[in-house]
Amino acid sequence: MKKIINYISVLLLPFMFTSCLKDDAIIGPDAAGNVENIIEFKNFVAPSSGTSSKYPLYIQAFDMVPTTDFAIPVQIAGVYNPKADIKVTLELDNSILTAYNAQNGSKYQPLQTANYTVSTYEVTIPKGQKIGNLNIKFFPEKFDFKESYALGLKIKSVSEGTISGNFGAIVLGVVPKNLYDGVYTVEKGLVQRYTGGALNIGDALNGSLAGNPKVTLKSIDGNTVEITNMKWAGGASGIAGIDNLRATINPATNEVTMFALGAPTLRNIAGKVNKYDPATKTFTLNFDWAQTTNKREILDLQIKFDSPRP
Repeated sequence: MKKIINYISVLLLPFMFTSCLKDDAIIGPDAAGNVENIIEFKNFVAPSSGTSSKYPLYIQAFDMVPTTDFAIPVQIAGVYNPKADIKVTLELDNSILTAYNAQNGSKYQPLQTANYTVSTYEVTIPKGQKIGNLNIKFFPEKFDFKESYALGLKIKSVSEGTISGNFGAIVLGVVPKNLYDGVYTVEKGLVQRYTGGALNIGDALNGSLAGNPKVTLKSIDGNTVEITNMKWAGGASGIAGIDNLRATINPATNEVTMFALGAPTLRNIAGKVNKYDPATKTFTLNFDWAQTTNKREILDLQIKFDSPRP
């Protein structure tokens, strides 16, 4: 087994950080001018953890179907081509979840073993190639929303190369998609900003929301979604100050309660409609925030389901 190397701190860029660049620069060339191979988990979605987290977190949402096959890629992050297949032994290690929770204040629990199966934790990266896959079969219809579930995975040993110190162990968050999850078009709506109780006349950010970029509704639990990509009028810039904007739907009445983790004052506007129409898959929303300082409000926002979320 090759020794795991601890690397110096490196800034992780969510959509760009390719560990081969970091590891190549740190390891350096060998006597023949080649770069030692780094074996690591490859990014299969944009990581969701902060840059200071010891373990990268990846969130994968699944449609509620009986079974689905999912591949986690393991890659060679070096320029030297090995002369033979590389055998990689992976391991399920849910103590990684405990460490991740302690560092990040999260509450991930191990996914129940009845909800997935792995035929082998042995991965082969064929000679002349860069990637091999760990194949997991999930059973999404058995998922529930009682807890936040995840798997802790690590590279235990490799037949050649060095296990990455940055991406040699990961947290895979497993999320079922609820009924409201998806990409939605902005059909209509009005956004308004106030200063000192007076409407900001001539404010370029005020006005119609119709035709703004699509918004994404991401499952949080069985009846709650997080709404992202909300824009001011004209769609040119994102609405700040409402981080983790969320909607909870009462499945018995289809009434919606609006709130935001990043804006404790955000709430439904009393007397106005906040409801989901299951027949048309359309939300009608009215909410405001910062009511006692410089109020912001969104009126008669209608968003309609367009497509499943990737």
